[in-house]
Amino acid sequence: EELVAHGADIVHVFESPLLKYYTTDGYTKVLTDFFEDHKPNILLIGATNNGRDLAPRMSGRMQNGVVADCTILTVDTNEGLVEW
Repeated sequence: EELVAHGADIVHVFESPLLKYYTTDGYTKVLTDFFEDHKPNILLIGATNNGRDLAPRMSGRMQNGVVADCTILTVDTNEGLVEW
């Protein structure tokens, strides 16, 4: 509810024993399974220790690139493009 109040259109909540404690393999498994079904245009991960660990693994599994330390993000809704 709080995320929607701040402008999120959709919020997904994950429940899995793999998420009880952070592990690269557990989080990668849960998130790549979700993204294989939903096919997002972009995935944003925080520049935290866990995010820096998880982002390249997600990138490899999803066969996409990863851009680190973005400070500005622009979305062109007409063209469907994301620039950083």
